[in-house]
Formats: sequence, C-alpha cells, structure tokens
Amino acid sequence: MAEDVQIKSSELQQAQKAAKKLAASLEKSYEQCEALLKAADVDGWEGKSHDSFLTYLELIKQYHADLKEAADLQQKALENLRDYKYDFLNSSLVKEVRHV
Repeated sequence: MAEDVQIKSSELQQAQKAAKKLAASLEKSYEQCEALLKAADVDGWEGKSHDSFLTYLELIKQYHADLKEAADLQQKALENLRDYKYDFLNSSLVKEVRHV
C-alpha cells in the first residue's frame, strides 16, 4: 500500500540548492577535463603512456557528460515538483475541499 507523501517546502528548497551546486560542480569538472585534454595534446609526449592518459581522460569526460545530463534532469524534476505542488495547493478543487 502506498504511503502518504509529504513535500516540505524547506526540504525541497534544500534539495534544489544542493542540486544546483552539484550541477555547477559537474560543469566545472567537465570544463577542467576538456582543458586537460587540450593541454595533454602537446608535442613531445607520445607513446603508450600518452595514449593511455588520453583514453582515461576521454572516459572521465564521457562520465562527467552523463552526470551533467542526470543533474540537469534532477534540477528539472525538483522544479516541476515545486511547481506542481504550488498548482495543486492553489487549484479550485483543493480550495473547495478546504471550505467544506
């Protein structure tokens, strides 16, 4: 059986702030990874270690790209939750039930 769901505004706001910080951190990490990839592509460094390092960085870049996408979806979900809660509480049916 489903349990009652309570959405506390203060905790929702905390979750939104945390999600925003996470998204910003992931964006910064992704940008640093891109910069490191460009810097690693210099003359004079070649061979297996260079190839392994670039492969590793490419994997890290893909990982961060996926995490950034997930963080964006999380932020959107939290925004929708906030909006839907507001819409629900202000709907005419809810107001009508409150006055019964």
